[in-house]
Amino acid sequence: MTSCKAPISQNLELSPEESEKYTEYRGKHLGREKKRVAHNGLILEMDHPTSGRIAVPGPAVRFSSFECSNPIPPPVIGQHTVQVLRDTLGYSDNAINQLLASRTITQNKVH
Repeated sequence: MTSCKAPISQNLELSPEESEKYTEYRGKHLGREKKRVAHNGLILEMDHPTSGRIAVPGPAVRFSSFECSNPIPPPVIGQHTVQVLRDTLGYSDNAINQLLASRTITQNKVH
């Protein structure tokens, strides 16, 4: 079994000349695919509070009666810590404050 990091000629058992032709073809094909993906909105770009401009996969399924609203970026680590502890796990505010004070948990805020 060959490694995925091996040259394409090794993975497909191609001669160097065949590998060069394949690479050229694949490059042209990927260029068309990127344009198609962008045109169909399969990749969404948005501003992330800590990472700047990011690209994320768009919705895989689309319905004619549903329009994708303005997407929001994925949360940063710890953004919803207090909310999950309080609303989902039933921790009291006092218990949460103790965990925050002892630095057992952190609550990252997004500006």
